[in-house]
Amino acid sequence: MNRPLLPLSVLGFLAVTAGAAAGQTLTEDQLAAVRRGADAPRLSGEGARVPLLGPRDLPLVEVYVNGRGPYRLLVDLGSNVVLLRRDVVDAAGVEVIVERPGTDIVRMDRLEIGGASYEDVHAGSYDELDVSGVIGYNLLSQSSFTLDFPGRRLAIHRDSLPLADGDRVLEYLVQDRLPYLPVTLDDSTLLQLNFDTGATNWIVMPPSMADSLEWMSTPRPGPVLFNNQTGAVRVEIARLDGALEFGRYRIDRPVVFLDPEVEDAWLGAALLAEYVLDFDPARSRVRIEGPRKAIAPPYCTSGFRLTADASGARVTDVIPETPAALQLAIGDRIREVEGIPTARLEARDLRALACERDTLTVRRERGGQVERLGILTADIE
Repeated sequence: MNRPLLPLSVLGFLAVTAGAAAGQTLTEDQLAAVRRGADAPRLSGEGARVPLLGPRDLPLVEVYVNGRGPYRLLVDLGSNVVLLRRDVVDAAGVEVIVERPGTDIVRMDRLEIGGASYEDVHAGSYDELDVSGVIGYNLLSQSSFTLDFPGRRLAIHRDSLPLADGDRVLEYLVQDRLPYLPVTLDDSTLLQLNFDTGATNWIVMPPSMADSLEWMSTPRPGPVLFNNQTGAVRVEIARLDGALEFGRYRIDRPVVFLDPEVEDAWLGAALLAEYVLDFDPARSRVRIEGPRKAIAPPYCTSGFRLTADASGARVTDVIPETPAALQLAIGDRIREVEGIPTARLEARDLRALACERDTLTVRRERGGQVERLGILTADIE
């Protein structure tokens, strides 16, 4: 979910789950069912339309599981399986078919997204996710669908989309049940990038992919990100000295996260949030509508991350080479930021404040002493 608490891509989920050393094993039929997710949905009328909830770079929809809910699930084309958080499994009476420490395999009688009803849905279950669950590409690819970020809606269609030819319509590659878009970087380097709508950043790639690219400046330390597959890792951030192009669209000088723990690359929701994506999975084609040219804004940050608890929040990460690193240390207690009690301040709220202000007023507690600090925010280019 930057995606701090969600599985960036669940390519490793089934491989780990199927291993005998880690717990119960899956039969071939069970493995195939989880990979499939469900059969084609039953649709009312011409299809289903539901609003996208949450922030613009975190597409959430309300769903009902076994007739109970609603629960907010993340529409994540960077996941190749459906996921539920453990408390949703318990509350909705979902059947656990393979028990494993931390990663059960579960089965839902029915999952409903508006007027779309999926039956006999197999999924994974994690103890901890920062949303109620994830709708993976494997489920959505059973029919054509539209993810309209500007219009704030998800539509699931009964029929294939009448996609016209032209530079708005692009073919994409499906690999490991995930969609990859061919893009060109620096006018010459061709890459396949996953549509990772569950990642709130712009572009993520492993450092090995960056060696042949030109950068406006040396990559700088960025935040620590966490996901269920790779754990916590500090990324670096840099701005490309060139453009990313796909079809008729061009993004000049995009901001890139370099993550040493990933082998894949993807386009996150911060970039895709300006576009309407019409997917026709039967033909592996997508129609993209949105601004033809854009320039990525700088990555603005407070320079620190907070983890809330009953008494407020404590500092759990400080980004090196930012002004915050001169005044804060991991373990400091923070009572307020800009007058807002930190017990109710979420990570994205802190980032939004940093994008709005040059300085954040912070009440820090250290060694029993409370001090009011002015911490300069940072723009990482």
